[in-house]
Amino acid sequence: MAGQLKRFLTAGLGTVGLYVGGVWFGTEILNLPARPVNAVLYVAVTFIAFALNSKWVFASEAPARKTLILYLLLQTLGVVLNLIWVELGLRFTPLYPWIIAASYFVIWPFLSFNAQKRYIFNR
Repeated sequence: MAGQLKRFLTAGLGTVGLYVGGVWFGTEILNLPARPVNAVLYVAVTFIAFALNSKWVFASEAPARKTLILYLLLQTLGVVLNLIWVELGLRFTPLYPWIIAASYFVIWPFLSFNAQKRYIFNR
């Protein structure tokens, strides 16, 4: 379990870095609108994280189709919560979009790891 958690955190930090850095680059350097930049990057990083979690973190032998469907359902919940979080942050705080995006990843990994370990990659 400790090894899985370390790999999960490593993969998570890498994908969060890619996501937050991408949101920062898209909004601060390219001056693109925050909402579409957030959505596109979140979806892209979701598929990268699936590949890492399936093969490296949990070394799952469960059928790829089943795990992908379950993973996408979990991540759909994550996307909905992320969009709500970012929208509330943009409306009610003066924070930069990339800071709001980063703050989401203080909460979500704890929920996601447990769900993935117990229900998705448990074979």
